[in-house]
This record gives sequence, C-alpha cells and structure tokens, in this order.
Amino acid sequence: MPRARSTFPRRLKTKREAAARHLLVGFCLLAILANSAPTASAQEKGDGGVVRLSGDIALTDPLIVEDPNEPFALLANIDAFITGDFERTLESGEQVLGPITGSLDDASYTLQLPAQPTGASVDATPGDDEDSAVSVFAVDVAWNLIGDTFLEDREFPSVQPYLSTLSFDPETYNINGGRLIVWADKPATFPSGLGEDGLLFSSDDPVDRVESGWTVVDLGEAGGQARRGQEDQGFDFLRELEVEADIIAGDTGHTDYADLSFTDAFDELAEDLAEQYVFFGFKDFELDPIVEEYRPLIEAAEEDDDAEAFQLAIKRFSLEFGDGHVGATTPDVLIEEAYGGDYGLRLGETDDGEVIVADILGGGAAEEAGIEVGATITEWGGEPVDDAIDAQPLLNGESAAFGARLQRIRLLPRTTVGTEVEVTFVNPKGDEETAELTAQQGEPIGRPYLSPGSTVAEQPVSSRLLPSGVGYIRVSSFSADNNLAVDAWELAISQLIEADARALIVDVRGNGGGRIVVANYFAGTFIDEELVLGEYAYPNGNGELVGVGSDVVTPSPVQWDRPVAVLVDDGCASACEYFSAAVAAADEANLVVGSTPSAGVYAGIAPWTLPADTYFQASVVAFTVDDEVFLEGEGVQPTLDVPVTEESILSPDDEVLSSADEALLEVVEETEGEATPETDET
Repeated sequence: MPRARSTFPRRLKTKREAAARHLLVGFCLLAILANSAPTASAQEKGDGGVVRLSGDIALTDPLIVEDPNEPFALLANIDAFITGDFERTLESGEQVLGPITGSLDDASYTLQLPAQPTGASVDATPGDDEDSAVSVFAVDVAWNLIGDTFLEDREFPSVQPYLSTLSFDPETYNINGGRLIVWADKPATFPSGLGEDGLLFSSDDPVDRVESGWTVVDLGEAGGQARRGQEDQGFDFLRELEVEADIIAGDTGHTDYADLSFTDAFDELAEDLAEQYVFFGFKDFELDPIVEEYRPLIEAAEEDDDAEAFQLAIKRFSLEFGDGHVGATTPDVLIEEAYGGDYGLRLGETDDGEVIVADILGGGAAEEAGIEVGATITEWGGEPVDDAIDAQPLLNGESAAFGARLQRIRLLPRTTVGTEVEVTFVNPKGDEETAELTAQQGEPIGRPYLSPGSTVAEQPVSSRLLPSGVGYIRVSSFSADNNLAVDAWELAISQLIEADARALIVDVRGNGGGRIVVANYFAGTFIDEELVLGEYAYPNGNGELVGVGSDVVTPSPVQWDRPVAVLVDDGCASACEYFSAAVAAADEANLVVGSTPSAGVYAGIAPWTLPADTYFQASVVAFTVDDEVFLEGEGVQPTLDVPVTEESILSPDDEVLSSADEALLEVVEETEGEATPETDET
C-alpha cells in the first residue's frame, strides 16, 4: 500500500485515520503508538516467564471482517514508544507470527513466544539510573497482503491505533489500557504505573522490576483513564506459562448505530457526515437541506416500524451526494419493483449524442415491436430521449457527470414489470416508427450490468500475447485474494518478458477497485525508483483539507521497461484509478486509452452500521495533488481518446483494444525501428 510520510503522534480523529485504511482496504494494522496508560498493581513473579500468548478477537467493522486475505497474529515491536522513531519498520527476521482461528467477528489466536526475540533493546525507564534494557511488544492483527507471509514495508506504512492488545485514547492516541509484552535478558526496571504527566515511558513513571524472560504487563481495562501509579493501582506483571491477551478493536473507522432508533441513528449519521465528509467544498452542496428533506421519511419509517422504508430512504439519501463512494444497502424492494422489468433492449450513446440500440434481447418487448439493432431512439415516453435519460433515477452514486449519464442510459430500459412506454425509433434503412413496449421480467441487475467491462466469474489477472506481439494483461479486480492476484501478475509479466513481448497493454476496464496496496504493487512494476503520486487529506472543519501524508509508489520486484498502455472506462474506479494514474505518471510516454475517463471515484471511506441491517459508507479522506483534489469527479483522462460512434457501438470488435495495440506498435517502431513481427496468439 502507499506509505504515509508522517511522524507520530498524529493528532487526527481516528475515523479519518482509519478511512485511509478503508481506502486501502486490507492493509496491515501495526499498532506502534504513543504516550500514556492506565494502571493496576504489583508483580506476580514466576521462574521461567511466559511462553505462550492467546486471546479472543471480536471485530464488527464489515470492511475488516469480510477481508478475504490471510489474517494472523503478529508480535510487533513497539520500541517507537520509547525511541520516538515511528518510521521504523519490522524486518522479516524480527517478525513472530501466530495463527488466527475463525472469522474475525468471532476468532481466537495463539502465539508461541521465541526463546529470545530479535531486535535491539531500549531503556524503558529513562528517569531511573538502573539498567533497564528491555524489548517491548504488542500483539496485532496483520494480513498477508503481498508475497510471502512476512510483512514488508509497503504493507504497514504507518502507525495504527487499533486491532492490538493495547487500547488508545481516540483523541490523543495515548495508550489507555490493554496488555503489552516485555522481554528482558536479565532483571531490569520497567514502569509499574504512570507519573503525574500521565504518559508511559516518561521520566516520572514509578518503576518496578521485571525478571529475565517474558513478562506480560497488564495496563488495566481497555479504555480506562490513566492512573497515577499509586502502589495499589499500578500495572500487573504476569509470569504464567500461558497468558491471555485479547485483541482490542479500537476505533477502526467503523461506527455502529444499529441499536438506535431510526431517527436517532439518522441524526447521529448526519452529525458525523457534517464533520467528516471530505468533499463538501469540492462538490459545492450543503448537507442541511438534504437532511431536512429525508428526515420526515425516516420518521415515517420509524412510526410504521418499516425497515424497508428506512433502507430505501437511506439509499436515496446516499445518492444525493453525487459521490460514487457514498453508498448504502440497496433494499430488495428497490431492485425488484423499480428495476425488475426489462423492455428487452440495450442502449448506447455516440459522441454526437445519438442514442443507438446496441443489442436486442431475444423474446423481449423490443424484438416483438420490430426494433432492430442499430436503430436510433428519438423519443421515450412521449418526450425527447435526451430528456428521458436526464430524468432517469440512478441506482448507485456517481462522482462524474459522464458516469451518471452512462448509468442512466443503461438503466433506461429497466423499470417495474408490466410498465408500458411509447418508444419512437428509426431502424437502419427504415422510417420513423412508434411502438408501445411492456416491460417483462428481466435478468438480475448488478455490477456487470451497470459496468459492462466486468464479468462475475473472471479471474483477477489473466494474460495472453496478441497476434501483433504485444502482451495483454487483464486485471479485473483489486479486491480479490491479494496473493492470488500478485502471483498471477508476476507470472504474467515474467512470461511476457520471456516471450519477448514488444509492448504491454493492461486492461482495467470495469475494475471497480479494491486494495490500494495491490494497485501500488502492480504499478511498481513500471518504476525503478519511488514515485510520490499525491497526498491524502481530511477536512479540518473549516472547509480546508489537512494533509495526512504523501502517497508513495514503490518499485516492485518484477519490472517492465517497454512501452505500456492502460485501458480505462467509466467502470474503472477507486484503486483502479490509482493504478492507472500511477502508470501514467511513471512515464509520460505511457498511454491511457479509452472512450471515457476512468470513473472519477476516489477517496478514503468510513463505514456505518445503521438499524435494520443497513450499511452506509461515505468519503472522509481525499487524494490531492498540489493541494487540489485529484481524480474525484474527473478520473484519469485518456491520452488516446477512442471515439464512440454508431460503428463502434455495433462492432463486435474491441475498438479500444485495437486502438491501443496500433498505437503501441507505432511507439515500438519509432523507438526500435523494427518491423511488426507476426506472432501466433497464445
């Protein structure tokens, strides 16, 4: 994942900090944080010390629980508490891992402590003259995101105050409870509580003695207030052979209002959004009028105890933001009643504004009415088709005007079963006609329908060599199993290098995004030194954006140094756009090819759980370049724009792919002066 270049402690709201994680859905959550703790009391001594840790994990954040990658328990060195070096990362040789059993909403871990840890010792009691060289650890939940089991730098770029055996104050990030793990080569001094400053590892901490070996230090109940180290309120030093240390979820960015009433949950959500939504100034709209419009619908749903009405109101509320990352649970009633019917045709629009019938479904109403593929639609429902498209409600949020237009065109033939509409059309070589169509039961409507570049059963990475000798890699998703995707990517690149592919096309059309860590890794194939792509920023409450840290694309082990073209469309969103922008920025000679920009949907998100099993998410972290919002609402612009014409809509050929192929061959021939070889497709 991209690294956040900043020093600790960062005085940010943890939800905004966590939103960068949700933007990068699935990066490692290494908790090596700052400066304070609560108390308990004295020391329980044993002879050999602790040899095994175990604990429970019970998470509620849906974006974490549903992560398909490989979670494990990590014994994480937190010497940054003491040294202040919060940029330090863990070498693979000092990483101690343990298995996690069960789903993360109800899981447990075990971790066998090593006979002696790797890594330098630090002085944990700077106010004490005695030798206090120890190593200090917490247990974190981590994920195997890239390559081998051990974590690398890009997988844990910044300090995170959650998913650890420690808990932290949500405002200051100071430790306020939990358990840490201490190793001592020989007996040493260690804080037994907090001094007057309330900060752990400071000069006024009261101290006690830890024996050699492993000791678990119980700081007190998670979320407790910092205590001042009275003898009967100090930390507990635990030395049993096996000690329990549960994982504390902390503030992952997820907010749970499921137990509130409909109106209370909506009010709390609105207050959160007023403070945290990142694009108010950029998108130039006000929240209060929207809240006033929808609150009566929420009140009515509560009065009638109508869960579907609540879900429907929240869904429609989410569409008001004009943001593809703001979304909510889509109630079944909306899909079944509003979009279950189908008039039996698919539409496309040329760059000149003509609405063309791109496909006719066999046995559908359009076929029965004599409408043919290639027909031009002039009126819909007795009004100009352009007006009908503009009036078509959206099903999902869109950040860019062109994306909203394309979704409306795709949705226009979908309606309630049995609905009738008059359609005026001109068949190829025909005269203008008007027919009345009745919507029949249609196929389920979902992402492949709204984003035709993707299919349900597609592998995340597939490849072949085109007849031209240009390599082709299709990347359908950045949200599939990371290790499967990374292995497939590296294999594809290596095989195309071995095949002496003259150039490379990476097709990310219809790729709805996923984990930035994977997109970063793939983009690193095209650079040989670090590339600062932009900066993440959050709203400060005064209409200004405050930087969280720079985003850095890091070179990857498998490299490609020949011409590259990236294929984009309006279905390429979020992490897909990050990848495309990074490849474009890697070399000005790299091509971005498409008939539209990418979707223009890019932000860090935070999730909410609302009553009636309703999920809601919103953008709370922006991506900026030169202090200006980047990608959101605009997308990655093609450097080679492929026109949309009647011929391209009706052609069975992939005009975008062939255009990229031809353009790359021109680049190759210009740079190498070679003739185009004839190569069998593989």
